[in-house]
Amino acid sequence: MVSPSPEQKNREQMRIPSVKSKKMPNGSMARLSVLAGVCLALGTGCAAKVDSFTVNRVMARASAHPDLGAGCAMGESLGGALEALTKTSNPSRKALVMSNMASALCSEMDVREAQLDGARARHSLSGTAMVSEVKDAKIREARALRVTAMRYFEAFKLLEAEYGEVGAETCPKIKRDDEIVYLMGLYSGIASMLHDKASGGTVGATEDLLGKVERGTHCVEDADWWGVPGSFRAAAWATLARAPDGGDPWQLLEEAAESGESSGIRLARAVQVQIAANAGREDDVRVGVISYADSQANIEVNPAYALFDEYGRVVAQHESDLLWIAETGHRTPEFGTFPDDQEESTGPDSSGGADPFADDPFGDDPFAEPSGDEEPAEEADSEETTEQEKTP
Repeated sequence: MVSPSPEQKNREQMRIPSVKSKKMPNGSMARLSVLAGVCLALGTGCAAKVDSFTVNRVMARASAHPDLGAGCAMGESLGGALEALTKTSNPSRKALVMSNMASALCSEMDVREAQLDGARARHSLSGTAMVSEVKDAKIREARALRVTAMRYFEAFKLLEAEYGEVGAETCPKIKRDDEIVYLMGLYSGIASMLHDKASGGTVGATEDLLGKVERGTHCVEDADWWGVPGSFRAAAWATLARAPDGGDPWQLLEEAAESGESSGIRLARAVQVQIAANAGREDDVRVGVISYADSQANIEVNPAYALFDEYGRVVAQHESDLLWIAETGHRTPEFGTFPDDQEESTGPDSSGGADPFADDPFGDDPFAEPSGDEEPAEEADSEETTEQEKTP
């Protein structure tokens, strides 16, 4: 019998054990993905293979699951491992673009929760309690904004390190399978600028990125990617308050959002809602949220990219939550509705169901005021007594 070579022994030791139980602790799938990447990388020692495996297998599988928490956790788990797999001089940049972008989703959730906490404090509290709660929420928001901007900006810088300066005169050569990397890198550029600006500009993601992203969107087709490149262009123009040939960037944002809705991935609609919210255009936010909800109800999501559609819904729902809290003190009870769409009730019928006390099973209320055509009980008793006294 031939003895296995040292290389075969090493590969045998690196095999991933089978998972027999369907119940796995939090983060197990992310750790398995990392372990799979390590095994493949150690077998090939090539950054290109790490990129291919991460983008086409790990990220592709994650994109099919509409679980934003799991997606961001995977990004956080992969980052350090991916950096360690290759030489510093030749990192797996495409994979790192995706992992940094995905990890930003985690801190972005912290931003949203801090914003909602501050909004609820402003609505429901008063005096020193309100002031302290709002201040604490703003501090937490600023900290999370900075981390989010840093992660998005790192993803954008890695994109430029891989493909050259974004927005150059000529487009780089992008493989079809890698277009999603380029698209998410462009989004990271816009998102890093917005978050950095909101946090005070500590990361260095300036408005110059918008011009780069606007030019870079011409390197991927709108029809292939749910109208998202067009929404990025319009978002840049709306933020900078200018558009070529005197066009209306808000109308262009709406057109891009509408084109994306029919594809089953409504990310362009979410971009429209977010940019409108940043500009204080509440009417546009409401229209965008309602359109998103209507599209979700009538057009089935593209299953291969369900995570992106879910991310768009979360973005739109957050802006809806802020409007609901400002008026009612609570979050959106039903996505696509607003407080002025229906009369809110503080009674037992606030859930929309029938009032369980509408018909009193015990008869009339004994404490109710007598109606005008009813004789008061005391007077009736008095008249009856008088009649009895008159009877011989």
